[in-house]
Amino acid sequence: MDVLIIEEKQNDFFKRKEIVTKFVDVKKPLTRDEIRQEVAKKLMYQLDSLVLVKAIWKYDEKSIVAEFRYYPDRESLMSFEKRYILKRNKLIEEAGKDGDKK
Repeated sequence: MDVLIIEEKQNDFFKRKEIVTKFVDVKKPLTRDEIRQEVAKKLMYQLDSLVLVKAIWKYDEKSIVAEFRYYPDRESLMSFEKRYILKRNKLIEEAGKDGDKK
């Protein structure tokens, strides 16, 4: 499996990098965590500052096209990203009604 960087641009307004990658020759379906780990390793980014926004699986090509956002610090990440995206990337946990974390 190869990871190709299709596009990488700096968004100064939101203080982040926006990255589009393509996974080629994918043998088995990958989880969101596995996709994030592979890209963080390839680009040498901190995993807790990298957010997977969208992953499109192309089974006929055996590839995955994924969109990421990388923030320089956790404070920027928490202020700009939507809550459901943070939960999906396991960067926050939702508190239950009784105050316990789920």
